Amino acid sequence: TLFKLILGASENTKQAGIKPTNGKVFIRDKASIAIALQVMPKEYFDHTIPEYFTTAFDEKKYNLQKLVDDVLEVVQLSIPMERKVKELSGGQQARLLLAYAMIQKPDILLLDEPTNHLDLPSIEWLEKYLQHYPGSVVIVSHDKYFMNRMVNKVVELYQQQLHMYTGNFDFYEKEKAIRREQQVAQYESQQANLKKEEEFIARFAARASHAAQVQSRVKKLDKIERVEMPGIVTGK
Repeated sequence: TLFKLILGASENTKQAGIKPTNGKVFIRDKASIAIALQVMPKEYFDHTIPEYFTTAFDEKKYNLQKLVDDVLEVVQLSIPMERKVKELSGGQQARLLLAYAMIQKPDILLLDEPTNHLDLPSIEWLEKYLQHYPGSVVIVSHDKYFMNRMVNKVVELYQQQLHMYTGNFDFYEKEKAIRREQQVAQYESQQANLKKEEEFIARFAARASHAAQVQSRVKKLDKIERVEMPGIVTGK
């Protein structure tokens, strides 16, 4: 969904995206975007390998074969060019999808589980390629070891908000634990203060002499931004 929202905010991409129901997604003007999908769209099943890569460009590429050869080498995929996409195995199609995104050399490269179906030499090739990639690379992956070597920022979707961590995956896990401890402390402190206020309101709610104080504290409680207990999503 996150990648679809990014694609939906761009007018310079081959893949379709979606628009957010609330808020906005901002992409730099004319920034090109490409995504390595996990599943091959059926519309390409009857394409040969060169025909498939031709769809990646709006204009004819005279050096397309050289580009295709280079990118297939990166993903360690050796297949006859006359083969149709539907004749390839699931793993081969996954590598082809990765190559399809990479050959476009977009400003923003979106990689969805890029190490799936790749053996160790292929992953090493991919890492070298990405380390020298001139644009931005956004990765969704469960491969912790790959993330540790490749990323310098981790974005976590937690309690309906995006949280940024500047560092690799190990840093993210350590920093998240620290932030969680801080949030627990803030939550417990706030709960203690709320309890005192609520006890005061319950005790003096029926006394006319304390009506102004009670009303003031009720309004105060209504305006307080509640700290959520880590791990609990209220749905607000």
